[in-house]
Amino acid sequence: MNGYWVGPYTGSNTGRMVFEVDDMDTHFEGCAYAYEANPTLPSTFAIVKTPNKASRLRFKAPLFPLHPHTGEPAEWPQIANLYPGQNINVPKEAEVECEWDDRHLRLRWRTDIGTFGAAELPRGQASEPSSLEPLAVRTWQQFKEYVVRLEPYRFIFRGQANTW
Repeated sequence: MNGYWVGPYTGSNTGRMVFEVDDMDTHFEGCAYAYEANPTLPSTFAIVKTPNKASRLRFKAPLFPLHPHTGEPAEWPQIANLYPGQNINVPKEAEVECEWDDRHLRLRWRTDIGTFGAAELPRGQASEPSSLEPLAVRTWQQFKEYVVRLEPYRFIFRGQANTW
């Protein structure tokens, strides 16, 4: 299951999920991000630690809301004021069932407040050549002008060695 998995989720809430785990020899560890489709609700971060490496697993995942400005996990009292006038109940834990193979990760969960969801996520293709076309950006200034127009906290950029 090690690697990353990305796709939509449905249930009492909907959105897009990123699930990233590493092989820790006897089990898997990592995290999941549930990016909420409803902008009036916080997105969620989950800590993933499986009991073993079986292809069918059950585990409990601690949950934290994501700070809407930084994208970092936070405690609810730290960010509740950013959702004024709403009576939001934030879960602290989810019971997760997962099943995986080489191409898909299937998840089902129920939280301690009764919310629930499911996702069938395809494995990320990091080892494959990109299917994306490069941007027509050739300078640092052009890059900065391009990214400042993008939706905040939705994209991640990484550097490359200047070996080309």
